[in-house]
Amino acid sequence: MNVEHLVDFLRIYYLPSKLREVGQNYNTTEHIKYPMTAKELKAAGVTFVAIDGDKQLDITYSKGKLKIPKLFIQDITEAIFRNIIFFEQSHYHLDSYFIDYMIFFDDLIDSPEDVQILVKSNIIEHWLGTDEQVATVINSIVKHISIYSRNFYYNEVCHKLIAFASKKRNKWKAILRRNYFNHPWSITSVIYLVILLILTVLQVYTGFM
Repeated sequence: MNVEHLVDFLRIYYLPSKLREVGQNYNTTEHIKYPMTAKELKAAGVTFVAIDGDKQLDITYSKGKLKIPKLFIQDITEAIFRNIIFFEQSHYHLDSYFIDYMIFFDDLIDSPEDVQILVKSNIIEHWLGTDEQVATVINSIVKHISIYSRNFYYNEVCHKLIAFASKKRNKWKAILRRNYFNHPWSITSVIYLVILLILTVLQVYTGFM
């Protein structure tokens, strides 16, 4: 693989472990799906899992778990990412892996709350002042993208996420976990109520015997 200069080297470093197949069909606009925000996905029951590794773009989804390599953000990050995006738009607009990665994160992050969810999941670690600054940096980087690929790299991941999030039972599971199983005392209360219900049913049943 030929390296043109430093920015090209950085792009190659960030490339995912699995590249698009040669001649792979492009997605029509109506078939391209982008992720919901982290807050929306969490409310729908999606679990965020941070993974270690040197392949920053290897985002995967399986059985309700969205696995994302850790992203470290510091003062210089924005400048580096902007340069890679500019280079990719100029030389690799049909294979814009890094641009697709930033678009994915831009849709995932819409507010400081989204950043907080990713920070608590250890997916994002930053040295900026606030979570709001992180959201601003991510969102501002994407504003400089002028060419969007018709072959969005994370299209399959997004389709699976949306399909999972659209199921009502997953939303109810998430609500139950959030409201009743987040604290030990909540779990104890639920167990107590179940036992009490069983004893009540048995008492009523034996009363008719």
